[in-house]
Amino acid sequence: MYWPDLSEAAIARAREEKVEPVPVPEGSGSAPEVLAIARRALRTAAGDEALGTGGYEVYTTIDLSLQREARQALQSGLRAVDERQGYRGPFRRAKRKRGPKATERTDALRMGRTYIARVTGADDENEKLRLDVAGHPAVLRMRNAARYNPGDRPASAFSRTGDLLPVSITEMGGEEVPAVARLERGHEGAIVVIEPRSRDVLALVGSFAAESGFNRATQAIRQPGSTFKPIVYARAIQSHRFTAASLVVDAPAVYDEWKPRNYEQWNYQGAVRLRQALARSINMVAIRVVEDIGVHDVAEFARQDGITTKLEEDMALALGASGVKPIELTNAYATFAAGGRWAPTRIVTRIVAPDGARVPLEPGEPARDVMSPGEAYVMTSMLRSVVTEGTGAPAQRLGRAVVGKTGTSNEARDAWFVGYSPSVVAGVWVGFDDQRSLGKRETGTRTALPIWIDVMETADQTPKETDFAMPSGVIVARIDPASGLLAYEGQEDAFDEVFLSGTAPVDVARPPDVADPNMFLMEQFDEEGGSTSTETAPLPREERVLGGVAPP
Repeated sequence: MYWPDLSEAAIARAREEKVEPVPVPEGSGSAPEVLAIARRALRTAAGDEALGTGGYEVYTTIDLSLQREARQALQSGLRAVDERQGYRGPFRRAKRKRGPKATERTDALRMGRTYIARVTGADDENEKLRLDVAGHPAVLRMRNAARYNPGDRPASAFSRTGDLLPVSITEMGGEEVPAVARLERGHEGAIVVIEPRSRDVLALVGSFAAESGFNRATQAIRQPGSTFKPIVYARAIQSHRFTAASLVVDAPAVYDEWKPRNYEQWNYQGAVRLRQALARSINMVAIRVVEDIGVHDVAEFARQDGITTKLEEDMALALGASGVKPIELTNAYATFAAGGRWAPTRIVTRIVAPDGARVPLEPGEPARDVMSPGEAYVMTSMLRSVVTEGTGAPAQRLGRAVVGKTGTSNEARDAWFVGYSPSVVAGVWVGFDDQRSLGKRETGTRTALPIWIDVMETADQTPKETDFAMPSGVIVARIDPASGLLAYEGQEDAFDEVFLSGTAPVDVARPPDVADPNMFLMEQFDEEGGSTSTETAPLPREERVLGGVAPP
């Protein structure tokens, strides 16, 4: 062997030198997503040579124990969906004419593509299924299908000849060597856990398996569905055009041939307070709010809150129809938890060169105030109702102050839950890479929220009695639930509502036994020969809805 840059003596010494294997650091296989980020940071800071030279130390914010727990929570949640939707084996070819067909023959296989393969046989001794993938031989190793084979069935019991399976190619074959396939039947997920003050990322999970590759937490762009609504309502509160008690009409509407609907298509509730609309995730209210404050205004606020993915500026933005990345949406919620201040997430904290010197890191984007602490608190208070009386109710089992929002995109292609406690923020996304539906009755509440709860049980170590602190600039007023106005004296069903200073209602709701003075004016008008239609009569201030929104 010949090395032109080495002397014969050096080569001789190298041959005699004993090679000691370097021990693999504990847990190094638990966070391949973070390892890839650390490598990129090292390359950016020290150049390509640093990766080959070695000796550099890269420090991160990751809590390795929490990282493991987060992946286990994701795996447990995805397996639950596997069982509910029948994604587990044994598989049987459908007798119906409809359904997937085997991928047509191709000249060559490509990695990264999903194929519909046909099972051609089973090899129980070597624990493999033989496949025909687009006219090419391939094998599926049973150990790589363990997620879908909890009973550890032999290959012949797992799938029969003629069955169709979605697979991707992980190793290319040769003339007499079959390719190696991976079963792609299941859906995937992502988890991001952030400490809101420092923006340190404590856990980052981008796939079911702990393997390098596509990191869905930082790379997947998915529709957030209703998890985008808090961004809409945050801007509405900030504009002072709305309060948590503002009435907004929940009723059908059409926008340029687009007819949006509520999730429960048969259920429209008339005038609804903004807090109720968020808790119940009412689509039509979010749309009317965006109609009032403007699509561009909402999109610009989202960009200030760290949503860097391009947003489509149309009315569907109100329902989260424009894609975002899990890490940027989770960090946007961290702005609420941090009192309105946005900052970039941080994973790599420092890099130390072999000589002990610190390697300068690329500076991140400077932090900025997106909301006032009072505005952020009102938003947090509204999100609390999602847990106490809305779609996030299962999170009450944590027994602590937590808030958040569910999200389900069109045809249940995406399921989300993003939320936080006073000390930690977490976001969970679940979906298929190829945008298929997760299946019947899969929603943010049923699919993503259980995973979020499991993560928060480990991530949130603050005392259970810890609550969100109310800052200055926020007042509490007693409110009539029907009108959103100040409660009348002695009103039994009144409740406390939070408002930014200067935005609380000033009018008092009318008790049910007090006549409406406007009715006297209307009767007098009728007697004098005016219109007799009560439909055109002016409404009392507490019942008037302008443009779908009652004045705050």
